[in-house]
Amino acid sequence: MNLLDKKAIGYANSIIAMINAEINDAASYRLAIDSIFCHVFGHVTKNDQRALSKYNKTSELSKKALLNPTDKRIVEHVVPITIIYFELMSLTEDERKAENIIKIIAKMYKVRRITVEEDLMLSRAGLQDSMPSEFYNAEHELYGDLESRHKKVGIQA
Repeated sequence: MNLLDKKAIGYANSIIAMINAEINDAASYRLAIDSIFCHVFGHVTKNDQRALSKYNKTSELSKKALLNPTDKRIVEHVVPITIIYFELMSLTEDERKAENIIKIIAKMYKVRRITVEEDLMLSRAGLQDSMPSEFYNAEHELYGDLESRHKKVGIQA
């Protein structure tokens, strides 16, 4: 992990500029978030370009996907990009620094390859792009647990 990667810092600064320009849709941040992750964790080509598809192909499998290798798989963000976006948007003006943006993304960004059936479980639970209420409840065991969506519906790592 390289939190000081020049390209990651550049993308983090672009996120700060978008926040300051009041660009308020998660989709606009996706490229920068993906790029920061790739550069911080070294998922890049020999020309230092992000290589997200390469990472996705080697990412962790759910237990069910591992046990059923012929089942169709979906690349699924353990924490939806929308939630990462909300976390970035919640930074105060003083907290909007490249290092803070990078740390949030390094902490929250993770994908897992799951089966289509498991993806349907998330959809049916209303968790396609949100976290369960327990994630926000300080008195619940899933409070702050980045795996809470998967745990809530029974997807095992």
